[in-house]
Amino acid sequence: MKLFKQNIKTVVLSSLGLIISFTMSAQIGGWNPMLEKEAKAALKTMVSKTPTLKTFCDEAYGYAVFQK
Repeated sequence: MKLFKQNIKTVVLSSLGLIISFTMSAQIGGWNPMLEKEAKAALKTMVSKTPTLKTFCDEAYGYAVFQK
């Protein structure tokens, strides 16, 4: 029984450590407001060059703009 409780404690602490490390890396390497502005500008340029793309963007649930 003691070994079982120790194993549970190890699993819980390991899981907590993983969760904390994932959330910290998301916060450190996450959102960059300059990239958002560049993505909006790129999308505006693409729509101006290909007008049919506007319909796609208006009706899509979501889309991604990747940087070069």
